[in-house]
Order: sequence, then structure tokens, then C-alpha cells
Amino acid sequence: MKTWRMLHLILAVLMASLSAAAWQKPAGQPVPKYDKATEAIFKGTVEEVKDHQCPVSRGLGSHLC
Repeated sequence: MKTWRMLHLILAVLMASLSAAAWQKPAGQPVPKYDKATEAIFKGTVEEVKDHQCPVSRGLGSHLC
């Protein structure tokens, strides 16, 4: 029984470290800065608002459709 618990613990730690490493940005790439020259203005009508869970941060946000 203790062997299975230890195996599950090792597997969980391994999976957590692999998933954390997969979401990190590559080293050496600078964070992009906001460029006002590429700013755009759109006009339209919002027909639907959907709640969506972010796959990265697991936070809840809204999408306008």
C-alpha cells in the first residue's frame, strides 16, 4: 500500500513539473511592449456574452460574441 502511495506521489510531482515547464515562455525573449501605432477601433453589436475558463491560469473570463 505504501509503495502505491509513493508511486502516485512521484507521478504527481513529475506531471506537475512537466506541465509547469510547458507553460513557461522561452528564455531570452523580451516581453512585448504596447504599440499605440497598431491600435485599432472596431464598431459592432455584442450578440452574446459567454463565460470561459482560461486553460493557462484557470481564471474565469468573458468572451464577447
